[in-house]
Amino acid sequence: MSSVTGSFAIHRLGEFTHSLRLDVVPADVRRQAALSLLDTIGCMVAGSATSDAEALLAAEGADAEGQSTVVGHARRLSPRAAARCNGYLGDIFELNDLTGGHASIATVAAAMTAAEVAGASGRALLEAVTAGIEATTRVYNAVYPTLKSRDKSGMSPISVANAIGAAVAAARLRQLDASRHQEALAIAAALAGWCPSEAMAGPASSVKPILFGGWPASTGLLAAQYAEAGLTGPPRILESPVGWMATVAENPNVAALDDPAWALARPRCKLHACCGYNHAAVDTVLSIRDLHPGLLEKARSVQLSLSPYTMHTVVKPTRRPPRTRLAFTFATSPLWPRRAAARSCRSTARNACATWHSRPSPMPTRRSAWPPTAPSPTTTRRGRG
Repeated sequence: MSSVTGSFAIHRLGEFTHSLRLDVVPADVRRQAALSLLDTIGCMVAGSATSDAEALLAAEGADAEGQSTVVGHARRLSPRAAARCNGYLGDIFELNDLTGGHASIATVAAAMTAAEVAGASGRALLEAVTAGIEATTRVYNAVYPTLKSRDKSGMSPISVANAIGAAVAAARLRQLDASRHQEALAIAAALAGWCPSEAMAGPASSVKPILFGGWPASTGLLAAQYAEAGLTGPPRILESPVGWMATVAENPNVAALDDPAWALARPRCKLHACCGYNHAAVDTVLSIRDLHPGLLEKARSVQLSLSPYTMHTVVKPTRRPPRTRLAFTFATSPLWPRRAAARSCRSTARNACATWHSRPSPMPTRRSAWPPTAPSPTTTRRGRG
């Protein structure tokens, strides 16, 4: 094994995540970590009964039988296959939380499987989830403020950040020493998928939900296994001029990796079953509906203003409304079910605008407190975010 001095960003992050103990974590952060764990499992349960879940389970089960649990199913798979399935299930409805980008979905999927394999305690599981979410958020925050436009990088930052968080959880639950723990993070960053922007901005595909949760979770488990065996990762994978940060951001902030603020002290809950970039528009429509009953049914057009980065994800260059569940989650037009058509789109350096002409129908909603309490039968949720 190489000697780790902490001079590289990924190793400094590993020093923090390896040494983290619940005893030094504020009570509100510990509580939120537990809530994030439970909420993510709830998202997995919601996705477990879908046809997409059945298709993935059939594919993974063809050559990956094992002893690890898949949420909502009796079939047992190998650890990495189970983590891929669980991460996929939790993202099918786009309800997994937005803390640290999408930090919980991969970390929880990896931690659940690693804890089951290790027979770990609840405390160890909670420590692993806390450390993984905090690590993911720090990596994400280092690039998100100055992300390159999608036509420059062609990739989302989620997959690499989430793979690092998943590796943190897996390395802790495998009880790797400090050096191997740090190497697991570097290996995960190197092995993570590139998470193509086209999977979100282009025509919908049923493989998209695996990119944020399932694949990074599986990568994190594999990285910890490689590190335990003595493999090492590229130490400058984050901050190198040809590293990940320079690939996805115009002006990455490496100092964000050492930010002492707790991400879990500022949780962000998904309020609706769709991409987070759609939430402001959904909330606006719901507010108009609630404050001015009947107005939306009479409106001939509604104009929404979006940032260019956001618009390129959720405004599709087509007059046809989305026709599948996955397509709906990444399109603003579901605000006007079955009748929406993108009439015009324009983008400038400062703002973007999309206008739809439609006869909108009321949107069903679920109003619930955060943290979640009793389930509701309707299709979207609103709460504190």
